[in-house]
Amino acid sequence: MRGLRKALYGLKQASRAWYEKLKDMMTSFGWTASDADPAFFWRETATTGYEGVCGHVDDMLIGSTVLANVIELKQQLGSMVEIKDLGVASYYLAMEVQQRSDKLLLTQQKYISEILERFQTRHSILSAGVLARYMKQPRTLHLKAAMDILKYLAATKLMGIEYGGQRDTFVGYSDSDLGRGCRDDSRSSTGFAFMLNGGALSWRSRLQPTIADSSCEAEFMAAAEAIKEALWFKKLLPNLGVIDEDEAVKIMCDNESAEAVLRSPRINEVSKHISRKWNFAKESVPLNEVKIEHVSTAKQVADIFTKPLERQKF
Repeated sequence: MRGLRKALYGLKQASRAWYEKLKDMMTSFGWTASDADPAFFWRETATTGYEGVCGHVDDMLIGSTVLANVIELKQQLGSMVEIKDLGVASYYLAMEVQQRSDKLLLTQQKYISEILERFQTRHSILSAGVLARYMKQPRTLHLKAAMDILKYLAATKLMGIEYGGQRDTFVGYSDSDLGRGCRDDSRSSTGFAFMLNGGALSWRSRLQPTIADSSCEAEFMAAAEAIKEALWFKKLLPNLGVIDEDEAVKIMCDNESAEAVLRSPRINEVSKHISRKWNFAKESVPLNEVKIEHVSTAKQVADIFTKPLERQKF
């Protein structure tokens, strides 16, 4: 039996070994691994403010307002390992990156084209999620629905997510539909989205684990899921200077009853039967971790994750 002196590329231990080496290098250069995401490194300087480096295995994306700092980091990394400098970011993890003065546009044109070519053909997020529930025993109507989704992708592949125009604005939205998520057992859908500088940063659409017997309960459970995500962002975004560590994350809801339950520490007839596992959400409000605010249904961004929308609103 022989012992290896270093990990071989392709072995399951290799990625961990590479991360430990990368972390040691970045730490020696003065960067700190984020507590929220160990693959994200950050630092703050008096002259440039916050700078960040995203790592995905051996692909790295460097963000800074000072080009000289980017060049310096590349030189530091290049002195310790072999690197390939691809210049200004234009493509990263299947996303096209277009930088336009004070705005940033992310698209997936190449990835969508590959999907269309794979299925020999040239809806919405909710439609894809609903369709995925029938993968075990798909029928002809499901195939037709899948083709409709591909047609939607083909027609919208030039569209993307644009950030900019609103400086350092971070806000979340949560929504639910009562009993329309699944016709078989009347479970509701949870949907949430977090927006940064006008663009979606994080989103989710999924069935709720239990059946809600009121719109208040369904919206409460949706808000609780959004609060989980908000608590993670509270650890990550201070590393980028987007929010302060003691700043509450704003979450917009469109159900006043659920908002009242979230703000109140009392147990009443409306909320006493709701599972205790969701009650952490109520604790987050008085602790100033999140701030619950009302938004009209017409301006509810998370609507798209819980129900089909008419063409104009979509």
